[in-house]
Amino acid sequence: MTVDLVRHGATAWSSTGRYTGRTDLPLSRSGRQEAAALMEPLGKHDYLTVWSSPLLRAVETASLAGFVPHIDERLAEFDFGEIEGNRWDDLSPSVQAALAAFDSFVAPSGEAVVDFTSRVLSWWYDLAPGRHLAFCHGGVIRVIQRHRGADTLVQTGAVVSVHRG
Repeated sequence: MTVDLVRHGATAWSSTGRYTGRTDLPLSRSGRQEAAALMEPLGKHDYLTVWSSPLLRAVETASLAGFVPHIDERLAEFDFGEIEGNRWDDLSPSVQAALAAFDSFVAPSGEAVVDFTSRVLSWWYDLAPGRHLAFCHGGVIRVIQRHRGADTLVQTGAVVSVHRG
């Protein structure tokens, strides 16, 4: 099985380094350009299913890339709670340290990474054999890559192909 994971195009917050979890922002002008540029490379594949996070920035990326996705709540971005909208430098040293540790992080008034990971991986393991496409978020992609033995952050508009099985 192969899944092409697409991080949504840029938003006003992602372009300025703000943590964007559940805040439902539209794509910026550059984000719309990133999304439209995906049409040609993604259009070369036959996908069994096309998925998307329910958040506007992911759905809009899918639409501009030429796809009508199935929405799955499990692909929603991590809930950053009280740190939503902040930049790294805005965070206290203790929150920075906890966030850097990642696996044990619990966002104040938000989500625990362990719960986020469980949610994302439940989607991953529900996929049928074949090739899938998912329009999602940096956190979702990071969880799947970490599960597969890599730990990288991806830029907006990037496509990461991941294999299972």
